[in-house]
Amino acid sequence: MNYTEIKQIRSKGIYAYYSCQSGKDTYILKGLKLEYQSRKQFAHLLQREYKQCSALNHEGIVKYIDLIETENQGTCIVLEYINGRSLKEYIQERHSSEEKFAVLHQLASAVDYLHNNKVVHGNLKPSNILITNQGDQVKLIDFRFLDPDESGEQSISLKYLAPELRDGTMTVDGYADIYSIGMLLKDMNLGSMANKVIERCCSFGRYERYEQAEDAIQALERGGDHGGGLNLKLVGGIVGAAVIVLAIFLAVTQFGGDVTAADGTAQTDSTETVASENGDASANGNAAYADARASAPAQTPAPDQAAATVENQPAAATASDAVNQIQGAVTADLDKIFDPYINGVKQGYPGKQVARYYKGILRAYQLKGADLEAFDKFFADYINGKKAQLKK
Repeated sequence: MNYTEIKQIRSKGIYAYYSCQSGKDTYILKGLKLEYQSRKQFAHLLQREYKQCSALNHEGIVKYIDLIETENQGTCIVLEYINGRSLKEYIQERHSSEEKFAVLHQLASAVDYLHNNKVVHGNLKPSNILITNQGDQVKLIDFRFLDPDESGEQSISLKYLAPELRDGTMTVDGYADIYSIGMLLKDMNLGSMANKVIERCCSFGRYERYEQAEDAIQALERGGDHGGGLNLKLVGGIVGAAVIVLAIFLAVTQFGGDVTAADGTAQTDSTETVASENGDASANGNAAYADARASAPAQTPAPDQAAATVENQPAAATASDAVNQIQGAVTADLDKIFDPYINGVKQGYPGKQVARYYKGILRAYQLKGADLEAFDKFFADYINGKKAQLKK
């Protein structure tokens, strides 16, 4: 298609937004600002975003139409134009409870669709949820990418961000979006009946949250009960737990601290996190969309939940159900920590990172008793496998 009448919309961050016309239709272009166009990592993000989002097909998610090269704007994603207002503006209009629930069901449907397709929004907040002016249809915009090697300008609203993402120590998964939905429910002013549902959505332990967004909304309709989803309140005694924790901590830190680089100089391990932000221009982009009364998603999170390589996967015979649930995410996180060292990009042993990650896991999942013992065995076995790879 031929795009004309290209007009830039004000925005902050690395992304530039434009309104344009093709025939009688209006579209939004999303590209990189001139000063970022020559930086390959940002160009890669734009291309990856289009590749992942263009496959999505849900009425509650803005459509990715094309990836084009323009003479003056460089590579741009062509996005559906949405004539609507933000959820924040919608709430201020003081709709009835019935109308609010209609919106919440649409939101849950869109979020669950993403999760079923192994995509995490990662940046759900009122300004990233548009409601169309005709029909009050929900449209999700401004996805957020998480990538350990790509960084940029941060524009994330911490209020809606799950604690495991604030720590930056774990692979992002759909439970982060459930946390955000809990915070959105607070904004919706649904009364005291929502308190228990909000509390569960916003549980510190991510596997204590609802498994699906629709579970939370249905619980609201039942009067705020805790039905649906997983409830991994862990049980068991703590005999020997302190000894096990100490043993694992020593195991993962024995090579920590300052490590020796190839040239013999001391090298302190990086404090980079496993899941750093690419610095999407989400809030900034939304200001742009507000001007144009349009939507443009910023970044699509691709949740890294790949299993570890077969040769390093420890047997789970002694693992509890709770530990089995988190093994995939943990091994993916540890792979990201160790891979630069195994591949020779970095020298030494990532002891400090591993220790920091282990403590983050204990905070997030609140493992106790038999569950903690099973996790510690799994964790130690996997770390030992990685150490063996480093020695090759």
